[in-house]
Amino acid sequence: KEKTGEEKRISPTSMSQPPEIATVVRHFNKIKQKCLHLEEHSSSIQSQLESSQRRVAALENQMATQRKELDLWQSEKKEMEHRVTASDTELGKIRAQEKIWQREADSLRSLLSTYENVHESSSGGSEKKKRRVAPAESSTASRNEKEGDEDGPTSQGLRLSLDSARERVDILTQQNNTATEELESSRSEIEKLKAEHERVLEKFSKLRDALYKEREKAAEAEDRACQAETLAGKGSFNSETTRVLHLQENPMMAAVREKYETEIRALKEAIEEMKAESSAKGSTSTKTPPSGKKDTISSLDAQKLHQRLKQSFKEQIAMFREGVYLLTGYKVDMFVDSDRPRYKVRSMFSEQEDDHLMFVWPKTKPGEDEGVTSLDMLDTELAQQLSKTSSSIQYITKFKSLPAFMSSVTLELFEKQTFMG
Repeated sequence: KEKTGEEKRISPTSMSQPPEIATVVRHFNKIKQKCLHLEEHSSSIQSQLESSQRRVAALENQMATQRKELDLWQSEKKEMEHRVTASDTELGKIRAQEKIWQREADSLRSLLSTYENVHESSSGGSEKKKRRVAPAESSTASRNEKEGDEDGPTSQGLRLSLDSARERVDILTQQNNTATEELESSRSEIEKLKAEHERVLEKFSKLRDALYKEREKAAEAEDRACQAETLAGKGSFNSETTRVLHLQENPMMAAVREKYETEIRALKEAIEEMKAESSAKGSTSTKTPPSGKKDTISSLDAQKLHQRLKQSFKEQIAMFREGVYLLTGYKVDMFVDSDRPRYKVRSMFSEQEDDHLMFVWPKTKPGEDEGVTSLDMLDTELAQQLSKTSSSIQYITKFKSLPAFMSSVTLELFEKQTFMG
């Protein structure tokens, strides 16, 4: 339907125009519609790029929040570990104090048993003496009473001190049990914090992977948008549904023809001037050469002309190479010792005189020289150094762009020389 409407719109004008112009107009309208379609596609890709960038920003914010939580968990973990260490130290002190009190209690028990044994032995001896010696009964009894009075308070004090020591041991045991329970609870909290830490790390890694994927998608969308804009600017079209009509006479062919004609006229003028100079030099001679030597003189003039042309071309080539060296910063030498020319490239910012890159013309089939888009780089010391320490090699391995690689190498060498200076 659109095609019929288009033909209806064009048909009134095509009645008064030649068929070639009508075809051009129709082709122009198709290209215009294609450009509009590409612009719409570019705008949709741009909107997708913006949404991807927003998602990337959201993921970055979420990642920052997760990092803060991770730092908080790590600080809490360190604090709990410090508390556990302090609890272990305090528990060790309590256990050491408990052992001391137990030793003191054991010593008090042994002392008390000693006093009891002494008291029993003293009481048994007094009864035997009463039986054997009647007169000394009163003195022994009084002495035993005195000893009993002296031993009674001592044993009671020892028992009291033993009871207090036992109470203190019980208190220390309770404190030990409490510290042990706190240690176990701290360890359980540490295990929980470790599990939470692992969970946060896993979530952080997932968010990082998602962020990288979104960035790759955004880069791909940006590349597609740039490609769509480039195609729209170049007037791209679908070759399956559209045919291009090439006019026999077009501005491009006229410009090329005019350029070649101008160059031909300039060369003819140069040849005429050289012929005039050679004839003028021949006419200023004192004697007219014999007719037999005319061929020899003309051959000499031709050799001189050829020599002057060679010298002129040599000077122009040298000037061209110097201009290329000053403009690009690279001195290029070509070697044609085989069917594949080699190019030795040296930068004006090289650290050493021998630093250079070597390129070779790629292998092509006969008749395919026009399809060559880049050169092959050979292995040199500078190439090995750049492949190990520089990121410029990505322009060849990833983007397949030799000019970008050479520009990046120039910038790196210039920065090194500037900072060293």
